Amino acid sequence: MRQHPEHDNMAFQLATYIRSRADAYLNDFRRMTQQAEKIFVDRNWPRMQALTRERIDLYKNLVQGAEIEIRNTYPERIHLVATWESAKGIYGDLIRDRDDGQIAATVFNSLSRRILSTIGHNPAAEFSTETSADNIPEIPPDQCFHYRVDRISADAIKGLLSKYAFLPPDYRPDRDSRSITDCISRHLTTENQKLSGATMEMLKSPFYRGRGAYLVGRIQTCDRMFPLVIAFENTAAGLTADAVLLTEKAVSILFSFTRSYFFVDAFPCTHVIRFLMALLPQKRLAELYIAIGFNKHGKTELFRDLTAQLSSCSGDEFDISAGKKGLVMIAFNMPRDDMVFKVIRDRFGHPKTTTRQQVMDKYNYVFRHDRAGRLLDAQVFEHLKIDRCHFSGNLLGELIQETQKSVKIMADSIILDTCYVERRVTPLDLYLREGSPAQNRAAVIDLGNAIKDLAASNIFPGDMLIKNFGVTRHGRIVFYDYDELCPLTDCRFRQIPQPRNEMEALSDQPWYHVGENDVFPEEFKLFLGLPGHLRHIFTTTHADLFQVAFWQVTQQHIRSGTWIPIYPYESELRLYS
Repeated sequence: MRQHPEHDNMAFQLATYIRSRADAYLNDFRRMTQQAEKIFVDRNWPRMQALTRERIDLYKNLVQGAEIEIRNTYPERIHLVATWESAKGIYGDLIRDRDDGQIAATVFNSLSRRILSTIGHNPAAEFSTETSADNIPEIPPDQCFHYRVDRISADAIKGLLSKYAFLPPDYRPDRDSRSITDCISRHLTTENQKLSGATMEMLKSPFYRGRGAYLVGRIQTCDRMFPLVIAFENTAAGLTADAVLLTEKAVSILFSFTRSYFFVDAFPCTHVIRFLMALLPQKRLAELYIAIGFNKHGKTELFRDLTAQLSSCSGDEFDISAGKKGLVMIAFNMPRDDMVFKVIRDRFGHPKTTTRQQVMDKYNYVFRHDRAGRLLDAQVFEHLKIDRCHFSGNLLGELIQETQKSVKIMADSIILDTCYVERRVTPLDLYLREGSPAQNRAAVIDLGNAIKDLAASNIFPGDMLIKNFGVTRHGRIVFYDYDELCPLTDCRFRQIPQPRNEMEALSDQPWYHVGENDVFPEEFKLFLGLPGHLRHIFTTTHADLFQVAFWQVTQQHIRSGTWIPIYPYESELRLYS
């Protein structure tokens, strides 16, 4: 480490203090993560939900506390870029050889940006925006269990399961081992793969989320690599394997951007990230960090991706996203990119009555809630600066007219004061225009499943028009319009009263009182916007959605703590369903 002259003393103190805060964050993150195993074994599901929210809040709380401490300790020079430039050089030395140095650098960047009120990127006071994917080391051999597998046997799987501490002493692995073995063997036979000389690697650290635990690994044959994920559930009947996932699609859905974050006790986290990169090559590095709970660093990686993509003005332009224009937000994207950007309008179209702050609150609510595989994860960016040349004239005109509270239009750049970045999906209304009859039937059926999954996780979408739903690349239906979303238990589900006379029957307005939270399921048929033949499929498959009883029973289950299963994999992948 280089010597620091006396006049750098404040910068040195600042750098060492921020390093201590980064260490505190990572230590607290790991402490919380390590609690998940006992919570899963004890089936303490309310505590698992609370721990998930606590860990989400951890980074924000730590950075806010550190910012206050720094401002109070160094009130005079802390607003000078030169101070942060010196501190950055020292901090870089302090974290240079750390495997978690990228996350430690993100902590520094967060504090620098907050205190300097940085707009865009300030390379003097922030660490590089170059992608870090190539800098992630290979996973050390001692992080995995390794097997040579000339054949898959129940005894081999039984031996593997015996190595995991979360399986209790009374766990009887015989049936599960046979079922897992049969599942793997069938898949390899279907794929025409021989096991001669094959290897199997399983991460030693299980992944926990909600009521599930997952062993994550891979099988390498002579010419192909297959993911291997064994899912466990722990019910009153005991702990048992529930599913085996052997395709990239199934594992990608498990690690989807529509789900809560995993707990996995693997530190430094770069080791597990490298392993997941091989299993899920189509996922961004950012998504993998976010999937294991490092959402702030995931946002850093998203910013790096964006910076690399916008390095020159010769590429694609941002333009208004396909689909019907939103009444509350403007959505835009680049045609070849898989991300969509959203900014809040200054004025909301009729009949919206919400406020800007309420919209922001809804996004924060979704961020901290169980998304049940049906709500898009949105990362909030502040003071994002993008060269003006990357925006189409059509989009610029819309932003100038509609988003003066969210966007600043400069001579050479556009500054997005607050914007939400999500994975791009195909709006369901557009999908149904272009899909085959089989695709459309599957989408409409999954639309009902999505509404039911949201209800089971205590979410009522509010506005159920199909334009507010989208289709992922794996064909799953998700919801992405959050301004009318609310807890299901806040709603009052009612039947429409029978009219008492002809005047009431002919009235084009409700003649009965409608409270603020009243919902009439009978009306959903009118609001979905499905064409006739698809509406028939939906109403016959999901007739219960139009009945008050379904919603009230679901509310009773939520209030009583009764579990309504939402599995992060298809039912045909379950071992004993």
